[in-house]
Amino acid sequence: MWFLVTCGLLVIACKPSEQIMATQRPAKAQPPAESVKPKINFVATVSKAQSPSESAKPKINFVATESLYKKIKQKKLGSGPGLIRIDKNIGILIHPGVSPTEVVFDVSEMKETLKLAFWMGGLPQNILPISKAGTAGCEVFVDGKSLGRKRVDRFTNQTLLLNPNGVSKLRIVVDDDDGAQTCDWFFMGLQ
Repeated sequence: MWFLVTCGLLVIACKPSEQIMATQRPAKAQPPAESVKPKINFVATVSKAQSPSESAKPKINFVATESLYKKIKQKKLGSGPGLIRIDKNIGILIHPGVSPTEVVFDVSEMKETLKLAFWMGGLPQNILPISKAGTAGCEVFVDGKSLGRKRVDRFTNQTLLLNPNGVSKLRIVVDDDDGAQTCDWFFMGLQ
């Protein structure tokens, strides 16, 4: 497991079994040099032979997730099937269109550390054979600074800790990654 602190962010990469331990922040962590670009790391959560089930989805705090959803200040839906909505007891769904779908959250009044989880929703059995189904590209921006773009598919989830002190905008940009928008059910939520 490793920690990276920059722009008020603590990014943790760990195995899902280590996520409980990963909530502690290192003492007096220093931000990296300006030339070091922070990375978002995704962790495999299920074998490639199966589709994620409810047990593969990270456990989220739906009340906190709903509160974050209410802090949306701007939406830009991708053309075609672009969508942003809250799905009860699941999380915030951000479906890309032919063009990316973007959402901007105002986190300026939030004071507690946010533990964000990103994952793909499970796929119906008849869609599993379609290799381009359930894939998306995700780029996270904090006050306009990109933390990089990563591919998210049905086999990954990721946790990002955000200390919102001094941060005003959190922008999530989700694209179709592979030219197909079939079941690209990208979810995010607060743990």
